[in-house]
Amino acid sequence: MEKYKRWINSKVPGQTSYITSTCLDFAHLLARDEMKTKMTLSILRDCQYYEASLHGFVVMSHHIHLLVTPKSDETMSSLMRNIKRRSAKILIPHLNEFEKKQISMQKGLNRHSFWKEGFRGFPIVTTPIFSQKLHYIHSNPLRAKIEQSPEEYFWSSFKQYHIRNVSDEFVLDLPKCIQFYELNS
Repeated sequence: MEKYKRWINSKVPGQTSYITSTCLDFAHLLARDEMKTKMTLSILRDCQYYEASLHGFVVMSHHIHLLVTPKSDETMSSLMRNIKRRSAKILIPHLNEFEKKQISMQKGLNRHSFWKEGFRGFPIVTTPIFSQKLHYIHSNPLRAKIEQSPEEYFWSSFKQYHIRNVSDEFVLDLPKCIQFYELNS
């Protein structure tokens, strides 16, 4: 088994990976609850549409973390390109003036208007690494001092695990998760 010492975006189709993607210029474009909810629903719907197995997620004010497995014939780069492209189309029309100003210096400098180019992916090759990354995702709001416990943070898969919208294989039940966020937003 190969050991990874740095972030590597796997080119292996169907490779489970821990993903971090950041808003352009580290701007807090997802700080508002409305934006976090739209991003959460976008992730869930895209994983369902592209037949990816989503194991965990968190939406923070300027970045997201995913623990995800693309379908067996798709690479993580392809899946993330689609998730970022589709979410940008959904989110950009809802940016307020302050949020637009945060990224205005980048406008015209590159073709990206919401997400920083690329993403950081770490291939998951063992069960302990999977567990560690899932725990890291669910603890992110605590480390950021946003909440005191993971169950208090709405835009994370922790709540879905808590209400059992997940299979025994640690795969989120995407239709149930989508319904949960649609009904509770």
